[in-house]
Amino acid sequence: MVTRDPLQKRISITYRLLLNHASIRFGHPLLRRSETKLNEPTALSCGSLLREWLIQDGHLIEAGIRIARTSHPILLFSEPGLPSRPFTQWMHALRSNRAATFIVVRASSIVAARLQRLMQENQWDDAIRLDHHLSHQWMDAQNGTLFVDELMDLSPYFRRRILELIDTGGWMALDGTRYELNTRIAVATNATPRDCAYRFPEIYYRMIVGSLRLHPLREIPSAMPQLIRIALQETAQMLDMPEKRMGTHTMDILSRYSWPGNLAELKRVLLYALLHCDQNVLLPTSLPAHLRRYFQISRPSRFARYVRRKTHHRTQGLSDSSWSFTGNNISR
Repeated sequence: MVTRDPLQKRISITYRLLLNHASIRFGHPLLRRSETKLNEPTALSCGSLLREWLIQDGHLIEAGIRIARTSHPILLFSEPGLPSRPFTQWMHALRSNRAATFIVVRASSIVAARLQRLMQENQWDDAIRLDHHLSHQWMDAQNGTLFVDELMDLSPYFRRRILELIDTGGWMALDGTRYELNTRIAVATNATPRDCAYRFPEIYYRMIVGSLRLHPLREIPSAMPQLIRIALQETAQMLDMPEKRMGTHTMDILSRYSWPGNLAELKRVLLYALLHCDQNVLLPTSLPAHLRRYFQISRPSRFARYVRRKTHHRTQGLSDSSWSFTGNNISR
C-alpha cells in the first residue's frame, strides 16, 4: 500500500480548503462535491475525481486562479486523457459571470476540414458562406471564452484568424467583412512546449504568459490509490451497480501502472473491470489484456515461482563440489 508523506498530506488539506473557499465564492460545479447520480459516461469528467486530481498540484491551482483573473490567453500543455476542457471551464467560471458563454472550436471537425477543402478547390462562394457560419458561431463567445481543442490540428487559415484575434480583437472574413470579438482565447495541445515553440512560434510566444502544464498521473503515484477509489465509486454509480471492493493485488497493479492515457484510461479500465467481474472483489483477471500482461511480468504466478525455485535448487545441486561422478552413476 502506498502511504502519503505527512507534509504532502497537510499541503493537500490546505488546497482542499482553498477549493472549498473558491466553490463558495464562485459556485462552480467542478469545485463542489458531486452528490447527484451520474447517468452518462461524459459525466465522469467532472466531479470528485477531477477535484481530487486538481488538489494534487497546488501550484497549478494557484497559477490557474491568478491567470483566470486576468485577460491573457490561456495555453494548456497536457497529455492524452487529461481533462483540459473541464479545467478551462473551471478557469472560465472563475473569471466570467454565469451568462458568459464557453464556445468549443474543434480544430479537426468536419466543418473546418470542409472549409479548407473548399479554399483549396477555389470554390469561394461556398467557402465564404461557410466562413460566415463559423464566424457567427465564434461570435457567441462575446465576453466569454473561446476554447480550441488541439493546436496541432489547426489549419493555417484558423491559425491566422487566432493570431489576428489576439493582436487586434477581431478578424477579417474571406469577403472582407470585419468581425469584432471581445473574448478570451484558450488553446489546448498535447505537444510539448519545445515542439509548440518550434512549429508555431507566433502563437506560442503570444500566449506564453498564460501557459500552464497539466500534470499526468505518473507524476503523482502517492495519490493513485485515492484516485482509483473515487473513479471506481463514480463508475459503479454510473452503471447503477453495487460498489465492489478492490483487491489488494489489483490495487497494487493499478497504482504502479504508468497510465499513458491518464484519467480517460483510468475510467475506461475500471469500467471494463466492472463489466467483466462476476465477484464482489475486483481481481487482476478482470483487468484488460495489457494490464494482465503487466501483472504477469511484475508478479509471476505461484506455479512459475515454484518452477523457478526447483530449477534453481537443481542447478545449485549439480554444480556442488560434493557430487562425485562414477561412470554413468551420480552419487554423493
